[in-house]
Amino acid sequence: MSALVTLVLVLYPVLALSHAGGPDPRRTGAPVPGGGFELTCGDGDTCHSDAAVNSGPGSISIEAPGSYGPDNPLEITVRVEEAGKTFFGFEIAVKDASHEHAGTLELIDDNVTRYAHPSNQEYVSHDGPNGLLQNAWTMRWVPPGEDVGPVTIYAAGNAANGNGGSNGDNVYTISKTLTFDIAADVEAEAVPAVFALARAYPNPFTSQTTIRYDLKHAAPVTLVLYDALGRRVRLRNLGPQPIGPHEVRLDARGLPAGWYLYELRTPQAREARPLLLMK
Repeated sequence: MSALVTLVLVLYPVLALSHAGGPDPRRTGAPVPGGGFELTCGDGDTCHSDAAVNSGPGSISIEAPGSYGPDNPLEITVRVEEAGKTFFGFEIAVKDASHEHAGTLELIDDNVTRYAHPSNQEYVSHDGPNGLLQNAWTMRWVPPGEDVGPVTIYAAGNAANGNGGSNGDNVYTISKTLTFDIAADVEAEAVPAVFALARAYPNPFTSQTTIRYDLKHAAPVTLVLYDALGRRVRLRNLGPQPIGPHEVRLDARGLPAGWYLYELRTPQAREARPLLLMK
């Protein structure tokens, strides 16, 4: 146990120094007015400058409605996935057809997300170190009060191995275009979030931990546990469950000490958070 504790204590200072709370602005790979593109964290003199860009085995996705209405806020979730990686990060921006920023971005959870530039709301990124310990982040976008035509969400994400350098890390980019729909405000308000997944407690843990979640509508639920190499080591089909808060106890008997990811799944969504098992 002492060796594992030492590893954790050493890892976090390295992490804090190397990521400094999150990336600088203009790291989404988005096009810019007049031509050219923004960098990502895998280009140039950046945090993950030796990382492969869009050539790794992982992926990045954007979860958002397909249209927007005037002044009607909508939620955007960015998800980065790659088996065997320990830390994850992202940055997003929303731009119109002229590649100018459209609307404003708002933080939902400032423990894991931040404004990449403190004086504007054009770029949102992960906030270290808490934001690096999950692979999905949700924020809110407030559209302009008028039709500005189609807008595009640009996102870049990184999957890091936590070795204190950029060797072995991967960076991914993606975009999603939203069309203007005057009725989109009614539709967006009628579709609630699927569930809210809380942090496990205790975490770190030694034998058992409790995972809590809140279903926004009834759905069948599955809990999956992955080891640090992305291998599935536990799967529990929890069956159909009603709206409201729930909790499930996770027993780690037979598992070695180390980092794990617990993932909650429904037919409509899934979300994962980290766990540290200490023995």
